[in-house]
Formats: sequence, structure tokens, C-alpha cells
Amino acid sequence: MALFLFLVAHWVTQISSLHSRHSSNPRTCLAMTNDNGQQGPNLFPEVGLIPKQETNVLEFLKKNPTYDGRNVRIGILDSGVDPGSSEALRTMLDGTTPKLVEVVDCSGAGDVDMTKETEATWVEEEGGGGYWSVTGLSGRELKLSAEWKFQPFPVTAEAKKGEERGAEEDAENEEEEEKKGKTVPVRLGFKRGYDIYASALTRRVKAERQRLLDVEIAKYEADVRKELADWNATHANAQRMDAETIRQRDELNARLEILQSKDWQEDPGPVYDCVEW
Repeated sequence: MALFLFLVAHWVTQISSLHSRHSSNPRTCLAMTNDNGQQGPNLFPEVGLIPKQETNVLEFLKKNPTYDGRNVRIGILDSGVDPGSSEALRTMLDGTTPKLVEVVDCSGAGDVDMTKETEATWVEEEGGGGYWSVTGLSGRELKLSAEWKFQPFPVTAEAKKGEERGAEEDAENEEEEEKKGKTVPVRLGFKRGYDIYASALTRRVKAERQRLLDVEIAKYEADVRKELADWNATHANAQRMDAETIRQRDELNARLEILQSKDWQEDPGPVYDCVEW
């Protein structure tokens, strides 16, 4: 915060100085000089934002042109780094050396429980080829690419003991497994979209999903109103009605009340199936 205030004060001081020297010509008050000595109107005042001259950084870099951070790794703990926010964060000055070697998210915001282990089954397609099929935790069928390389998961000490105890059973079931077809081990999880969306995106998605839901509810509500109107027309002059007829009317009124209520319209949002192999 102190550095930010210093930079802002330095920038304002330079602009004020320029304005006082060129007050007779307001068009020249925005003339700035960058690090390369170039001067011109409307240049962004980079020299004021980063005071390289005052701190003798420019002179130091002229004497040591290779002292630009190359071959140096720095670990930074920050609560708001966005690796994709700027091209400047991707490579060094040579344009090829990656600037960010690795990013570790310790916030837990994107964590997914992947403890559910199962198997994906090979499915042959007509005309050749195929894919691996597994049912995700959402209930949807997930088709996995045939080009993906599946390997057994690392075995823990506890699981290793269980494997030793079940070695004989595996040998007995080997023939049965061959009949069922090829399978590969996978782990499953799921993540709600609202847990990882930005707040602005969450609002837009909720508004659009609510709009689509309102359209469908309006269709059902129109059907129920028509049925209720037909019931009223049919029994308009009825002196007495049996219990079943009254139940039909009450059922239609209950449907209409539910459709008009907003209490049950809680939107869980999009759900993404996750597969680990």
C-alpha cells in the first residue's frame, strides 16, 4: 500500500511539474519521456509509475544487461494470482522461457473429492473403433477417448494387504472378467459450477437458467389452468359431487399452487463430472 501511494504521488508530482513548465500550452503538459528516452504527446507516463531513474535501476541495467532475473526462481505466496490475466506473465523477455514454472492453489476452492474408484468398460462401435464408458456420479454416461492411456492407481499399504488376501479370488474371477470385456480403473468425482464460477458469471448463469425455467413452468401452468377450466365447465351445474370428483379439483388446484410458488425453485446449477485416471 505504501509503495502504491508513493508511485501515485510520484506520478502526480511529475504531471504537476510538467504542467507548471508548460502551462501556456496545455497540449504539451502530457508530454512524457519513457525509459528509452523517447518523448511525445499522450505517452503513458511509465517513468512515473516505476521510478527506475530515481533508484538508479537504469544505470545498473546498463552496466549489467543480463541481470534481468534469468536463471533465478522465485517463490511467491499470494492470494490472488491469475496466471492467464496477462501475456507478460507467460514468458521471459526472450519470448520462449516460461515465466511461471508451476502454480499451486492452496485455497481449496477447486478441490474435488476423487475417492470413488470404479472401472470404465470398453464399448465397440459399428464400423470399428470404440470408447471407454463409465457412469459419472451425476448419473450421466461419460465417453472416454480410446487414445487415453490408463494405468493402475498407486496402491496404499492397507489396500496392498487387501490385494494379497484377495489374490486367490482374483484368479478365480479372471475367466469371468474376460467374458465381460476389457475394463480400466478410473476415479470419479463431481463439482458444482457455482463453486468455481466468478460471482458475475454465477449471476448471469442463474438469470439465464431461471429464464428458461420460467418458460417451461408457464407451459405447464397453462395446461393446468385449461384442465381446471374444463373441470369447472363440466361441473358448473352439479348439485352434488362424489369424493373422486372433488379430489380431481383439489389436485388441479394443488398443481397450480405449486407451479406459482417459488419456494421449490432452488437452482443447484451446472454439475460437472470429473474423471481421474
